Amino acid sequence: MLDDTELENHNIQSLGSLTSLQNLSLAQNQLSEWFPFNDLQILDLSWNKVNTTEIIKGSKTISKLKKLVTLDLSRNQLDNNIFQLLSAALPSLQNLIIGQNDNFQGPLSAEELSNFKNLEILDLRTNNLNGFLRIQEIANMSNLKALILRENKLSGFHTTQGNESSIPFNNLEVLDLTGNIFTGSIPPYIWNLTSLQVLSLANNQLTGSLPVEGFCKLKNLEELDLSRNSLNGTLPPCLGNMKSLKVLDLSFNRFIGMIPPSLISNLTSLEHIDLSYNHLEGRFEFSEFSNHSKLEVVVLSSANDIFQVETESRRWVPQFQLKILCLAYCNLNKQTGSVPKFLSQQDDLIVLDLPNNGLKGELPSVILEKNRRLQFLNLRNNSLRGEFPLPSYPNIYTLWVDTSLNNFGGQLQNNMKEMLPCIRYLNLSGNGFEGRIPSGISNQSCTFDALDLSNNNFSGEVPVTLIERCRLFILNLSNNRLHGSIFSTKFNMPGLSFLGLNNNHFTGTLSDGLIQCNWLRFLDVSNNFMSVPHEFTWSLQFLDLSDNLFAGSLPPLSVSKFLVHVHLKGNRFTGSIPEDLLNSSGLLTWDLGGNNLSGNIPQSFSGLSSLRILSLRENNFKGQIPHFLCQLNKISIMDLSSNGFSATIPQCFRNLSFGNRGFDEDVGL
Repeated sequence: MLDDTELENHNIQSLGSLTSLQNLSLAQNQLSEWFPFNDLQILDLSWNKVNTTEIIKGSKTISKLKKLVTLDLSRNQLDNNIFQLLSAALPSLQNLIIGQNDNFQGPLSAEELSNFKNLEILDLRTNNLNGFLRIQEIANMSNLKALILRENKLSGFHTTQGNESSIPFNNLEVLDLTGNIFTGSIPPYIWNLTSLQVLSLANNQLTGSLPVEGFCKLKNLEELDLSRNSLNGTLPPCLGNMKSLKVLDLSFNRFIGMIPPSLISNLTSLEHIDLSYNHLEGRFEFSEFSNHSKLEVVVLSSANDIFQVETESRRWVPQFQLKILCLAYCNLNKQTGSVPKFLSQQDDLIVLDLPNNGLKGELPSVILEKNRRLQFLNLRNNSLRGEFPLPSYPNIYTLWVDTSLNNFGGQLQNNMKEMLPCIRYLNLSGNGFEGRIPSGISNQSCTFDALDLSNNNFSGEVPVTLIERCRLFILNLSNNRLHGSIFSTKFNMPGLSFLGLNNNHFTGTLSDGLIQCNWLRFLDVSNNFMSVPHEFTWSLQFLDLSDNLFAGSLPPLSVSKFLVHVHLKGNRFTGSIPEDLLNSSGLLTWDLGGNNLSGNIPQSFSGLSSLRILSLRENNFKGQIPHFLCQLNKISIMDLSSNGFSATIPQCFRNLSFGNRGFDEDVGL
């Protein structure tokens, strides 16, 4: 193995004496030529600079590789012409892998492929192949066991008239057409590939239902993935006859009806099942999985409100140990709202996703205690109560926790960061937590990317350790009772993108620390007691300083060229609006109401061509309402009331739509 050693063509000459070499891997080098190793059986030239022209030049060398069985030419500079040469020069080839070559485009060359009489594996993934798949024409490769064409641009199936159901792929075990743009219904000949063990048509644009007569012939399937299409109809009960099935993924389609009980109870070999985000209905008894000892992944998250999952209607003991459980929007235990008891018997969970279910009571501590590899916990939008659930030991695997919109309360534990030392995302918003934000929420090695403590009852000052040590992207502390000056000289979050501090009791000024936030997109400090605005970053898109104590001239905003929404109402700004205050052609909302501004509306307002909402109410503007405001032809709301404007309203205002557009459509809020 000589992978990733920066070898060039001349370096390979020294290997010429290895005449009996059978397996050679030269991946991730700088090679563009072929070299004679006559006894080679396996050759990996992936991630090099091999192109079709060089291969044609070296065709005599290639033809000496009579014993070559496996060839990997992925991530090179090849095109479709490579087939003609390889099929003639390498008759014994059994495994051909040519993935991720950008120049490999156009229709699949069926005629040239048919010359690979001994080929068993053909992997052409992630190229730019397009047009129709003429699968009947390449079916002459009678020994083919795996055909992998995933992540190309193939758009349809071509069949010979009169032979739509016939296909001579007697040995095909793997057919992977994931991530193309196939449309229409699944062609009938797919169902006649009865030797298939793996079938993936995921992430296409397929429609129609699964025909019982054809679909149910695939009794040897071990993996079936039809996810991310637009397939509809009910789930065929004969799915339960595919007793070898290990992986079943029908997610993100439009299937309707109930899950047939026999479908689940008979598939005792299942390891992975995903039926999420369809339009299933009725009540599903989770105990149908009780005898599935190999089961590791269950994803049944719903796309409607008429599907129910019940875990407590009967006594049962799980034979499985799940790694992933996702039951979002499943009306889980709708009658009682109880947390599933079988979770207390699981000790290998990595993902536990149970949001939007109306679960009640306390989360059993044993769930977090036993699952020492838990990485993802989502309990959002339930009615769970009690303290924030923490393990009694440091869990270095937990990265993502969302317990927002519940009834958790009390004071947040000071040892949270000690018990979850590697956590990246924490959302505790919309609960009843109170008291101070503990300083222990951020230790010396603060790992947070996102922290949301909004809509609670936290009080006191924000810990200095949080604003000094945590290099957050998202920080939301809005709607609490926090006070003090958060923008101290120690404010150090240069990567911050979202900062929500609105509806608290913060005081002080916007400090230089905010200027260092070069990626700040969203800043909301409304409804506080802050004063003295500061210059803002170029990246800002949403700015809300409303209802504070800001005074003096309006803050300079011309550097922020991407502003979309600006709210400065309810302050004490004075003076006129500078002509060059704004430099954002994409501005949608501009609210200056409830200040002490005066003078005339500047001509530069006419350039705000995208503006939907303009509020200058309750200021001291005078003079005539300028006609150039009629150039704001997308305006929905314009409020100029409670000022000192004179004369009449411009006649051209009649040509403006004023509210005829939907608020959500025009403002994007």
